[in-house]
Amino acid sequence: MWAIRLAVFLGFVFFVTTIPLGAKTLWQHATDIWKTEQTQELVDGVKRSSGPLVDKIKRGVEAGAEEMTKGSDVKTPATLLDVEKSNEIQTDVQNRESDVSQENSP
Repeated sequence: MWAIRLAVFLGFVFFVTTIPLGAKTLWQHATDIWKTEQTQELVDGVKRSSGPLVDKIKRGVEAGAEEMTKGSDVKTPATLLDVEKSNEIQTDVQNRESDVSQENSP
């Protein structure tokens, strides 16, 4: 079943990117539409009008998380590690990644 879905998806990608519909492919038509001034105004309007809603949801999630951890011994990642220790761990991970990539390079 997944093979059929993959074949349909790849066929769609092939169609969108290679088959011309008039002078351009479907992908080129879509990118041209996306670049228009009207589309950019629409995107800006949606961002402006959804801003208060996003802020309200963010405040609600933060308040819920604070309420859940209030009066309990649950620790968040920020309280478990200080910044210095976090930077030390990140540097260690980067060093290990570079060691592994050097071992695997020809």
